[in-house]
Amino acid sequence: MPAGGRPARIVEGATVQVRPRKPLWLGSPLTRPFAMTGTSEGAVPAVRSQGQFQQIAWIPRWVPRVAMLIIPLLIALFVYLFLTANVPAVAGQPSDQATALLTKSGFKPLAAVSQPNDTVHIGDVVSTSPSGGRHRKHSPVGVVLSSGIPLPNLAGQDEAAGRAALESKGLIVDDQQVTNAAPIGKIVGTAPPNGSVSKGDHVGLLISSGVPSLAASPNSVTMPGQAVNSTTAPLAVSITNGGTGPLTVSSVALGGPNAGEFAIANNGCMGASVAPASSCALQITFTPTAAGARNAVLTFASNAPQSPPVTLSGTGLVSDIGVGATAINFGDQKVGTQSQAQTIAVSNKGSAPLKMGAATVIGPNAKEFSLTDGCNNNTLAPGAGCSIGVVFAPAGTGARSAKLVAANDSGLSQNVTLSGNGTAPMVVTVPDPAAGLVFTEASKPQNVQIINQGTAPLVLGQITVVGVPQEMTRNFQAVPDCGGQLAPNGGSCKVSVTFIPSGVTDNLKCAVAALVISDELGQQKIPMVWTSPVSPVVCNLTDILSKLENNP
Repeated sequence: MPAGGRPARIVEGATVQVRPRKPLWLGSPLTRPFAMTGTSEGAVPAVRSQGQFQQIAWIPRWVPRVAMLIIPLLIALFVYLFLTANVPAVAGQPSDQATALLTKSGFKPLAAVSQPNDTVHIGDVVSTSPSGGRHRKHSPVGVVLSSGIPLPNLAGQDEAAGRAALESKGLIVDDQQVTNAAPIGKIVGTAPPNGSVSKGDHVGLLISSGVPSLAASPNSVTMPGQAVNSTTAPLAVSITNGGTGPLTVSSVALGGPNAGEFAIANNGCMGASVAPASSCALQITFTPTAAGARNAVLTFASNAPQSPPVTLSGTGLVSDIGVGATAINFGDQKVGTQSQAQTIAVSNKGSAPLKMGAATVIGPNAKEFSLTDGCNNNTLAPGAGCSIGVVFAPAGTGARSAKLVAANDSGLSQNVTLSGNGTAPMVVTVPDPAAGLVFTEASKPQNVQIINQGTAPLVLGQITVVGVPQEMTRNFQAVPDCGGQLAPNGGSCKVSVTFIPSGVTDNLKCAVAALVISDELGQQKIPMVWTSPVSPVVCNLTDILSKLENNP
C-alpha cells in the first residue's frame, strides 16, 4: 500500500514516489523510513517491502546565515540616511534665505560672521562651514556673509588718483562737488563711506569746492531822519569773502516790517562770484512812508555756510493825526434795521499839513458798519479837523465788531474800534408743531403757548385756523390772549383752542386742522386732530397733513 494508505496497482518495473506527510521548512535533510505491502496477480501470500527516503528542507541552511550578515548592514544604512543630510549650497544667496534653507535641511545655522568680498553682494552668503557633503542633522553650520568692498581713505588725494583707485575695484565713480574747507579739487571722502559697497555699485567721489565766507561792512546801517515820501542819499554796504573758495551771491533782498521803504541801488553783488579776499559793493536808500521808527533787514543768498544779514533803520518825519474817540459802541440793534449815525472827529495835531485818504472799515463784521466820510481827500492845516459818520446795521445776532482806519499821509495809524450787538426775535411754540394737538373730548379747550426766546421784540400777526376739509375749520375755535408783540427773552402769550362739533355726524368725520400763527418771521402751523371716543375714525394723517402744509 502506498503512503496514503490506499491500494494501488503497481506495474512491474515501475518507480514508486513517496511523499512526507508534513513539509520541512528549514534545517538539515532528514532520513525517513516507509513500508509498502502488496500482492502479485495470481499469488495469494502478501508481499511486504520496507525502504527509506531523504526529506530536504524548503529553505537551504546557508540562507539564514547570509541574512544575519546583510540585515545589520541594511539597518546601519537606513540609520545613516535618516540621521544625516546634505549641506545645501547657499553661496550667493541673501542671509535670511540661506538661513531658512539650512534650517529646512535640518542643520543649526550659527551666528553669521562677515568678511570683505569683491564678488558677493553685501549681506549675501560667501560660504558655509562645512561647505557641502552629508553631515549629521542638527549639527551647527557656520555662515560667512559678505561685508562688501572696503573703500580706501582717499582724503587729500587728487581726483584722478582717487578715481583710478575705485575703478580698479570694479566700482562706478560719480563726481560730487561739496563745500569743504579742504583745498579746491581735493578729495574729502566717498559716498557711501568705507566698507559699504559691492562690485558694480556707484560710489560718489566727494570733491572739495572750498568754503567761502560772507561778511558785510557795516553790519548795521542807520539812515538819517527823513521826511515822509522823500528819499535819502545812498549809503554803501560792502560784502567781503574771507574764505577759501569762491563766493557766489545769488540774490540780495530786503525783508522786515518796513522793507518797502528801503531800496537797493547800484547793486554790484547780485549774481557776482567773489574770489577769496575780494569784495563787492551795493548802496541803500530810505524813503519813509509813515512817521516814526522804520526797520528792515538786508539779506543775502549765497553759497557760504552763513550769510549774516545787515540791519537797516531810519526815522520818518511827518505830521500827526488825532481822533475824538478810539471806540464807539452802538449797543443793541435789531437785525435788519439801521442805527442812528455816530460821528468821529478827526484833527491834525502836527505842525505840517495833513493829507487825508479814504476811511475804511476792516474786521470780521466790516460790512455791517457803513461810513459817511467827510475827511477823504481833505488837506487839514495844523489844528484843523473833519468828521466821519458811522451807521450800524447788524446782519446777524450777537456781538459784532470792526475797526475804522482813518487813512492819511502822516505815517501814523489812528484806528477806532466799532462794536454793537445784533438782536432778533425767535419763536417757540408749546406744544412743538411736530407734536400737534389731539382732541378726544368736545368743547374741552387746549392751550398753545407762544414764546419769544430771542433778543428782540417779536411782532405778532393774525392767528387763524385752516382745516381739511375746509368746512371742518368751523369746528376748531381759537381764542388768543396776545397783543401786538412779545417782549424778548421769554415774553409769551397763549391761544386757547376748542373742538366743538356742529352736529352728530361730525363725530364720525375725520377732522384735521392747523392753528396758523403769523409773525414777522413767517408762520408756524400746529396740526390739530379730532378723534371721536365714541366712533373712532382712522384718518389718513399723511395725506391730510400734506394738504395742510400746502394750504397757504
